[in-house]
This record gives sequence, C-alpha cells and structure tokens, in this order.
Amino acid sequence: MPDSGLHALNPLGGLRSLTVPRQIGDAAMPFLSELDGLRELILSGSRVTDAGPAHLHELPFLTELDLGATAITDQGLAQLAALPLRRLALRDSLVSLEGLRALREALPRCRVEPEESEGCPWRPPTVGRLV
Repeated sequence: MPDSGLHALNPLGGLRSLTVPRQIGDAAMPFLSELDGLRELILSGSRVTDAGPAHLHELPFLTELDLGATAITDQGLAQLAALPLRRLALRDSLVSLEGLRALREALPRCRVEPEESEGCPWRPPTVGRLV
C-alpha cells in the first residue's frame, strides 16, 4: 500500500487503533492525522523518520504510540512532547540515551519504553523482516 492509500481510512474517523504496514513512510502522516479518534497508533517497523511526527499533534486522543524500529532520532522526539501520551515505544529506534531522558522529563506521565538502562540499541532487520 502506498502512503497515499491511507486516505481510504478517512471515513473511519471513529477508528481507535491502527497498525500501519511496514512500507508506510512520512508521506502517509497527513492522512493519519485526519483520523482524530485514534488512541493507539503502531508505526513500528515503518519508514517513518523525524519528519513524520509533525502531523501527530492533530490527534488529540492519542495515548499510545509505537515508533520502534523506525528512523526516529532525538530530533524527532521534540514533536512528541505536546501529545497526551501514556505509553511510547521506541525500541530499536535511533534515539539516544540523552533523548530518552529528555523525553521522560517532557512527558512525566508517559511510560517510555525501553527502560533507560536498556537504551534504544538499533538492530538491523533480519532477512525475514525485510519488506
């Protein structure tokens, strides 16, 4: 599914949870931002980068976000501080330990994964995970 294919979800404004396909990238984010009822968004393993989260501020009820195994870095985290997140997964992303610490300060009510002691070690995908 190309990024623009997500516009087909627009009539589903009441959708509360969504897991996007791996091939989805930043160009899909404007379409996702129109699903203003979303509470959980799983972008794990997608092609989302630091530019993608800029559109998430349009999701006022988003409380769970999974950005694991994406190209998100410390720079992209700043856009998440204004969201009402309760859980944020960043495993296998490009976020540094300093980025995790700053995010925890900005979002004190949010459970940020992984634990600080684990960091976000990036691991290249296995052959079976490539899409």
